[in-house]
Amino acid sequence: MSLEILLSVLVVITTGSSVVNGLDANAATKEGRGQLLNIIDLADRLGIFSFLLALDETNLTQTIRYADDITVFIPSNKAFLDLPESTREYWRANPQEYKKQMQYHIVQGLFPTELLVDELLLTTLDEPLLARFNIYNHTKMSDIATYQGSVVSSGNFSAANGIIHLIDQIVDRNRIQSISTINFLESNGTSFSKLSQVIEAARDSKPVKEALSRNNTLFAPNDDAFSKLPGGYFDKLIKDRLHCEALVLAHITQFGTYFTNGIIDGEIIPITGWKYNTTVSKNPEGIRFGNSNALKVNLATTNGVVHEIDTLLISPPEVELGVSQN
Repeated sequence: MSLEILLSVLVVITTGSSVVNGLDANAATKEGRGQLLNIIDLADRLGIFSFLLALDETNLTQTIRYADDITVFIPSNKAFLDLPESTREYWRANPQEYKKQMQYHIVQGLFPTELLVDELLLTTLDEPLLARFNIYNHTKMSDIATYQGSVVSSGNFSAANGIIHLIDQIVDRNRIQSISTINFLESNGTSFSKLSQVIEAARDSKPVKEALSRNNTLFAPNDDAFSKLPGGYFDKLIKDRLHCEALVLAHITQFGTYFTNGIIDGEIIPITGWKYNTTVSKNPEGIRFGNSNALKVNLATTNGVVHEIDTLLISPPEVELGVSQN
C-alpha cells in the first residue's frame, strides 16, 4: 500500500495524551523490558501507521525491529497527512533522501524523558546530523518540549529494544546545517553579507566571541534590513568596532535556542547582556520579533538556530545608547 492510499483512508489518531490505545507512557517505563513489544510492534499498537509505512518504503523496518537501544521520535499520522504533494514527489524521486529523512527521527541510545534535558544534542542514524532537544518553560501554560523544533506530544513508551516519543511534525532535515552559525552566515553571503561584515568588524570583541560560540538564537537581519538604515550609516557603522559589537549583541539571545514552536505569543525573549528584550507576536499570518517580520525561521546550525528578519531589532539611536552604557 502506498503512502498516498494509506493517508486517503487514514483516521487520524490523537496522541496528545499520555495514554494512547490503552498504553500509558508513564506506566510502560516501569515494565520489564524483556516482556515488552519491539519498537515496530509497539508503534503498530500505538496506531502510528504512517511512520511504519514510511519505514517499509525506505527498507528500514527490519533495521529498527532488530536494533538495540534506540530512541525513536515518531511523527503523528496527521504530520504525514499534512505533507505537501511536492514533498512526496521529491521523496519518490529521491529514495535515499526519503530514507535519510526517516533515519533522522531515530536516535542512538536510550533516552527516557528524565534524560532529555534542555539543549541536549542527540546522535541520529542520519549521521553526521545531530538533533537538538529543548524544553521551554512557560508560566501561563505547560512547558513545551521539542525535538529539533517539533513539539513532543507524549512519550516514554518503552519497547524491548528502545523508547518511543511522539512528535507533532516531520523534521525537515534539509533545514539543518552541519556548520556553526557564523559559517552559515558566510555560506549565505547573498542574504547576509552586511551582517557578516558587522560581525567581522566586531570579531575581536570578547562578548561577541562568547555570544557566538555558545548555544544561541541569532535574529539575522538580511541585506534589505540594512538598506533601511539612514544613508551613510552603514559605512560609518562598520568602521567602529564598539558600534558593531552593540549591534551584534542586540540580535543574539541571552539563553540558548528558540525554535518557533517552543515560544508563545507575547513571550519576551532576553537578548545578550540583558540590555534588550524582543517581544514575540505569533498569529496565522506569521511571526514577528519586535517590529521585525520573520522571513525564514528555524534555520538550524550546530550551535543554535537562525531566524531571518527584515528589520533590525534596534534603531541607530539605540545602538548609540548601547555603546554609551558599556
